[in-house]
Amino acid sequence: MPLLKNNKANFSDCHPEHSRWTNDATDATNSTTLIRDSIARASTATPWNSTCLLKSMAARWMLKQRRVPSCMSIGMGKDERGQRVMHAEISVGEIQIVSKINEFKELYLFE
Repeated sequence: MPLLKNNKANFSDCHPEHSRWTNDATDATNSTTLIRDSIARASTATPWNSTCLLKSMAARWMLKQRRVPSCMSIGMGKDERGQRVMHAEISVGEIQIVSKINEFKELYLFE
């Protein structure tokens, strides 16, 4: 299989494990864990405070590009001091990309 098509490198030919046109469950799990780890690493390197909403929206966009279905919810919970806070979380099946917080009360669900 040629690596160049129309004088452009085709990334998915070189790295089929990162192809975004897959529906295989194993590939979806691999993509999900890759995105989860990427979000965690990127959030420590940004000059701004990466909130749960920003992380969830970025993960949602990346998952959508790979056609991996996800559930994103926005709600309220309690932080480590017991204060009520707004929170966003996203998951793919049992894999939490942005985790829930204590006593999370879901207000909106996006599937």
